[in-house]
Amino acid sequence: MHSFDVVSNTTEPQVNARGTTRAGLLVAAIKGMHAVVHPTFFEKEGERERTFSIKADDFTGLFNELMKIAIALSKEKQEVYTDVRFDLITDKEAKGALIGKPFVKTDVTITTAGANGTTIEKNAEGMWEATVTFEAKN
Repeated sequence: MHSFDVVSNTTEPQVNARGTTRAGLLVAAIKGMHAVVHPTFFEKEGERERTFSIKADDFTGLFNELMKIAIALSKEKQEVYTDVRFDLITDKEAKGALIGKPFVKTDVTITTAGANGTTIEKNAEGMWEATVTFEAKN
C-alpha cells in the first residue's frame, strides 16, 4: 500500500509520501510529483516506459536519485510519470521503469526534488515516510 498528500501551505510544492515498503514509498513519491504538476496529456498517446538502474550509498540517496531521474527524463522526453515498476529494489540499488505519458502542458514545472531530512524512516505504524520538497516554477 502507498499514499501521498500534497501539502498546500508551503511556498514550494511538497508531498508527504508513505508506503508499507520502500518500493511503495517511491511509487507514492512519483505519483505525488504527478499530482503537483497538474499535467494535460495528449488524448491519443499511450503509456511509455523509461528504464532506470540506480545505486546510492543509502536509501535516502536512492530516493533522491530516482526523483532526479524522473525530473530529467520528464524534461527530455516531455512526459509525466504516473507510476514505477521495479525489477529490483534494495536499500542501495533499484532497477525498473518509470511509467508515464507525453503531456501537452503542465501547470507547474519541477526543477529539482529531494527528501527533507537526512533519513527516511518507518513511523510508529510501520509505514515508510518522506516529505518531498519540489523546487518549481509556474
